Amino acid sequence: MRSLRLACGLSALAATLLAAACASDKPPQKLSDEAVCRSHFENDPIERDRCSLDPELRKGSVPDVRPQDLPIRSGQISD
Repeated sequence: MRSLRLACGLSALAATLLAAACASDKPPQKLSDEAVCRSHFENDPIERDRCSLDPELRKGSVPDVRPQDLPIRSGQISD
């Protein structure tokens, strides 16, 4: 009698665990490339801004200086 209860209990436990393992929430949402990029560069505002660009334009590294910071040349090229 006791072994019958134990067998029924183990069967019920196995069925419960199996049902819990099969039950799942919605599949994980696929993130866009831009969302992944923004998440990866959340602490770098320059890179984060580049995430909104077209992926083909994002290639390469960030320039070291902004165009506004480059020296202004006036006169001949030899100057």
